[in-house]
Amino acid sequence: MTEVAILRQKICDRIDSKTQEIMGRGFVFDEKTFSLSIEAQKNLLWWYTLFIVGRLIGPIQITTMKNRIYVLEEPKKPGFFETANGTVTEVLSAGRDLKEAVMKTTDLFILQNYQDPRV
Repeated sequence: MTEVAILRQKICDRIDSKTQEIMGRGFVFDEKTFSLSIEAQKNLLWWYTLFIVGRLIGPIQITTMKNRIYVLEEPKKPGFFETANGTVTEVLSAGRDLKEAVMKTTDLFILQNYQDPRV
C-alpha cells in the first residue's frame, strides 16, 4: 500500500470512531436525551414500523439516557421518530461524506493534516 492509501485508511477509521462517538451522545427530543446505541436503534425501528402500520397504540414508555422513564404520548410520536431518524441519518451521512472526500484526496500534505470538522 502507498503512504496515501495507508493515511486514507487511518483517517477513515478515525472518522468511523468519531461517528460512533457522536451516535453515543444520542438525540434530544422534548428536552430529554435518548440513546442511539445499536440496540436502541433496533427498538426505534421496531416501534416506528408498528407506528407506521397503526399498531403502536397508546403511550409507550422509553428510558432516557439518564435512566428516567419518558412517556411518549400519541401526539408526540411522529416528532419523536422524525427526530431519531433524522439524527441517525444526519450523523451517518456526514461520516460517509467525509470518508468519500478523503478517499478522493491524493494530496499527501492534506491527508497528513486532516482534521475531522465535526465537534
